[in-house]
Amino acid sequence: VSTDYRTTLGQIIGLELPLIPTWKKITLGFSTYVPLQNLAYIDTGETYLPEYVLYRARTQRTQVAFALGSEVFNQVRIGVGTQIGFSATSRANLLIKGTTGEPSSLRFISSLKPVVIPYFGLHWGDDDFSLGLVFQNEAVYQNDLAIEGQAELLSGLTGIPLSMNGQSALFYDPYQLKMGGSFKHSPIARCYFQLELQKW
Repeated sequence: VSTDYRTTLGQIIGLELPLIPTWKKITLGFSTYVPLQNLAYIDTGETYLPEYVLYRARTQRTQVAFALGSEVFNQVRIGVGTQIGFSATSRANLLIKGTTGEPSSLRFISSLKPVVIPYFGLHWGDDDFSLGLVFQNEAVYQNDLAIEGQAELLSGLTGIPLSMNGQSALFYDPYQLKMGGSFKHSPIARCYFQLELQKW
């Protein structure tokens, strides 16, 4: 099993902004996770080598989420949000020269497209006890790669055509159902708990 993984080092930043506090307590939320080493690190891993997929690159990319919440009933809040990511489409055109002194060439074209992943939340509680439920949809940050070109074996002769199409996931987040809560058991202490179900 491959265990050659990068160290995860990042920072989470969150912001809550009351939009209409006098009516249904409508609030806008924003949160982001930023790796401190790079904006994103992409590594699909070895094809035929078992590994722990959660540790390869899943925590090595910037994550941004927005949400809108409202208190629909007394002590009951609902929220709708979205997590934003990206997918990549790339094309490479190459010419491999077989003659000494003649340089090979490569042209690489890539485009990034946004991926929007919805999630929904429900919260009930007060200062003494609270309970929350969150569902997040599956997120596939796809990578499509097409390579076209030719390898010239002898100068002036027609080269061997090269063609390959590949598809992989830059990052993947499964369906997630989370339940958590907290309760105050003394004037200076509070206990928290959380359960999480993921469908891989």
